[in-house]
Amino acid sequence: MSTKPTTTDLEWTELDQRAVDTGRVLAADAVQKVGNGHPGTAMSLSPAAYTLFQKVMRHDPADADWVGRDRFVLSAGHSSLTLYIQLYLAGFGLELDDLKAFRTWGSKTPGHPEQGEQVASKSGGAVWVPLAVALGLALLTAASYAELATKYARAGGASYYATLAYGPFVGFFTGFCMLAAGIVSVAALARGFGGTYLTAFVNLPVALVAVLFLGALALLNARGISESTRANVVATVIETSGLLLIIGLGVWLVVRGDGDVGRLTQLGTAEHGPMAAALSGAVLAYYSFVGFETSVNVAEETRNPRRAYPRALFGALGTAGLIYAAVGAAASAAVPTGVLAGSDGPLLEVVRAAGGVPGWLFSAIALVAVANGALLTGIMCSRLAFGMARERLLPSFLTRVLPRRRTPWAAIATTTALSLLLALTGDIETLAATLVLLLLVVFFTVNTAVLVLRRRDTSGNPDHFRAPAVIPVLGALSCVVLATQIDHEVWLRGLVLLAVGAAIR
Repeated sequence: MSTKPTTTDLEWTELDQRAVDTGRVLAADAVQKVGNGHPGTAMSLSPAAYTLFQKVMRHDPADADWVGRDRFVLSAGHSSLTLYIQLYLAGFGLELDDLKAFRTWGSKTPGHPEQGEQVASKSGGAVWVPLAVALGLALLTAASYAELATKYARAGGASYYATLAYGPFVGFFTGFCMLAAGIVSVAALARGFGGTYLTAFVNLPVALVAVLFLGALALLNARGISESTRANVVATVIETSGLLLIIGLGVWLVVRGDGDVGRLTQLGTAEHGPMAAALSGAVLAYYSFVGFETSVNVAEETRNPRRAYPRALFGALGTAGLIYAAVGAAASAAVPTGVLAGSDGPLLEVVRAAGGVPGWLFSAIALVAVANGALLTGIMCSRLAFGMARERLLPSFLTRVLPRRRTPWAAIATTTALSLLLALTGDIETLAATLVLLLLVVFFTVNTAVLVLRRRDTSGNPDHFRAPAVIPVLGALSCVVLATQIDHEVWLRGLVLLAVGAAIR
């Protein structure tokens, strides 16, 4: 057991230097073996981490839960290898084989969660709370979309509404944010495809997976909407079956006595109180509900949009919210919060705990779900870029199409290339938060556009859905509140994208 350090303890010996150098080599070898990860920080922090664990901190490897121990909190999650190596050197139960299995499926060293710091790590065991908060906030903005989509039933969506309310510059800027958000979303999904679920079948570098994955999606996109739509229908059925499977397994774990429903009331973490935890988790959970905003583009092709569109919109969001909340509750009750927060395949942890279902089967379902989301978003991005170019809002070369299939190959290639660039330079949490930030800009504009157009524009369909007067106000305020929960690093990345849009115009 380590005690309070003395001057003698802090002296540096040749043995200490060898241990530090060993830590650096282990960091490099672990990443080299798996083919992906982040060795640089673990290598550079090796002296500091070794000093803390061996000469400063009080701990007992034989009693890891000793109440008098010092706690080590690693905020830089992508340097999880730093902690793993020190746990190995200090004798906390990790073996050399565990380091060799870094970032591989089922290992003790899974690495930093590539699905972002999961909602559980932000909110605690009550995962359903931030999901419910995110759904409520999304419904506020959805009501504004329902009013505008039934009042002005034509393609163009948020960009068209912003143009009516604020003029062409804001209209372009809103459309650009939608386009940028879609590109970022595809990048995040490409990185997600190369995470834990894929390692159930093969270990490949995330960068290589991103290249192959996005290339395949671009080719399918270029074949045309009909082929892509058929693939989407099949994938949606598979995706839904996977979520229902998780709910069933979670219930089974609780029934057989291996779960703990008490975790469902644990809201808050050491870093976040209950309110802050709900809002912080809601930023990530909000990502689960985005996509409804693109449905307004088909409103003009809908029979009786005043009646059909609001029902479809609120019904879809409500159904998704119930399923996601049930999945979150089932996972939290079935698996300890720390395990969920430390895994880049949290739902796979439920499958492992329950047994009876092969891990590879659920991994395959998860990969189909990720690919489905990326395909749909990729289609939206390329068509939006094509449309904006046709309106002379983006460079004209984006209007080039394939001679036979008439699909916008230039827009597909350009948006795919940009998604690949982002996938290679960002992690999933940052990309997901950047997507949410861009959409919050769009949603704020839409909510305020409702208020502006109610006062001064009477050209739309008079028999349209009308949200209660306070809803657009609350929707706009919700965007501001969520924006305050986004990290400053994400703000910097988002502001760069916004500056690019302003400069293009």
